[in-house]
Amino acid sequence: MSVATVRRRIDEKHHGLDLLDALPPYDSFVWEHYHAAEPPVSLRIGVANHRDILAYLIKFADKPRELRFSARPHNYPHTSVPLIQGDVARLSLDAPFKYNVDASNTTRGRKFSIVIKWYFMLKGLVSDGFGVVDLDDYCRRFFAALQAIDAGQRAEKEKAQNVQDETRITRIMDDSTGLGESRSVLGLRSGSARRVQYAERSAADYAERASAKPRSPQRLGTSSFAINDKHSDYQQLRRFLENHDVVHLLKNIPDADEVEFLDQADVREALPQKLFIGRHAGTDDRIFAYMRPSREWHEVSAFILVPQTPTNMNYHRSITGSRTPNRSKQNL
Repeated sequence: MSVATVRRRIDEKHHGLDLLDALPPYDSFVWEHYHAAEPPVSLRIGVANHRDILAYLIKFADKPRELRFSARPHNYPHTSVPLIQGDVARLSLDAPFKYNVDASNTTRGRKFSIVIKWYFMLKGLVSDGFGVVDLDDYCRRFFAALQAIDAGQRAEKEKAQNVQDETRITRIMDDSTGLGESRSVLGLRSGSARRVQYAERSAADYAERASAKPRSPQRLGTSSFAINDKHSDYQQLRRFLENHDVVHLLKNIPDADEVEFLDQADVREALPQKLFIGRHAGTDDRIFAYMRPSREWHEVSAFILVPQTPTNMNYHRSITGSRTPNRSKQNL
């Protein structure tokens, strides 16, 4: 069984040459002399605890070559400690070997050894194909190992991209704060009151407001209007995210019909619906967010609605608003 034979069968049966060719070349790894091996060469497949993890082949009489492992300390390069495959599976290995290690799964262990043996074949150290009898079965398992490598690499790239996106979003948000009365990066007006303020309203004041005649309900803008209107703040925000290559993060935000909006009359100057955002960690009281339109920006306030005494945790965010001058107002 030659390298050319395996490549041809992988292509014919599984159309997997793209995955096979995506493997790192054999000369990108470290090959070292290893006197106990046959041939006397080892392949470094990882580094753990200041030790090189080596893979090598041994041969007994007329039997096919077998794969063995050892750990070579960096400070004692002329010594090595034998390892079993189950121990190797728990160590930090290099790509692509790490994607097929599983100490509890014999099948994945066979895939792990297939990939390593393939590199010995690529380097020209083995020409007899390790005594493979059923080429179709060998290629089926080899192709499964290649798929596991591809899936592992994709998962790592996705994870790295998510970390990069989170870092970029954090930087964008940091850059967009503290802009005072200047225009924000979203093209909207930013309020200068960017601090969290705590206040408590008296039971009498709260009762008076709650019992007051509710104002006429205001028609809220629909999501379709926001999405279709190219001048809407939604479109401005979307263009901003597109310019920073993070618009796909909008998919992580639930649609409006997937969160809980309730009618409200306890904060008269706020919009006629409040948004449930969670519960207090200590008291389990429900927490609602209210949006209070002003002439310069919309103010979002969160209230913990305990009996008769709501605690106001007020903070400002530059979300949307008209372009008319700011009107100062007292925070509730």
